This record gives sequence, C-alpha cells and structure tokens, in this order.
Amino acid sequence: MKELHDIITALYRPLDYVSKNSFANLDVVKGLEVPLMNLVGQALSLSLDNDDSALFKRLSRNFTGFDSLDTSSKKSRITDSLKLLEQMKDHE
Repeated sequence: MKELHDIITALYRPLDYVSKNSFANLDVVKGLEVPLMNLVGQALSLSLDNDDSALFKRLSRNFTGFDSLDTSSKKSRITDSLKLLEQMKDHE
C-alpha cells in the first residue's frame, strides 16, 4: 500500500535524523509531537490489518506528550518507535 509506505517513511525520517550520532540533533529539533501524531492519525484512518493497527497505536502512545518529556525519555521513545517502524517496513 503506497500511502502507508509514504506515512512510514515520513515518520521514519525525522526520528532517524534525531537519533543519529548518539542523538546529537535531539535538542535541535523541536515540535515533533504534533506532526508525528498527525501522521499516525492518517495511518490509523486507513484500512490496516490488526498487526499494523496495533503498531501504530503503540506509536501514538510513544508520541503522546513527547515534546514535554526529558531527554532520556525522548531517546527511549524514539528508539522504540524506530524499531516499530522497522517492523512495519518488514510487513510491506
């Protein structure tokens, strides 16, 4: 499904960017929560199988309140989210 692939790619890019070089860009990039939650919402509005739907719901939990988290919590959620996105890529 092309649209789902595009959403996964759009989610992956900023998370990959901020995670590079031991999260060197994490403090530089601001306001990730809203655009990431919008993308997750778009994905959840599609006709997804149960596995993908569950993964996107986990992503939604990861991004909820993201901007107000401390750095350590952000790193943890980004790492988990990247793993989830890799799982989704494997389903394509």
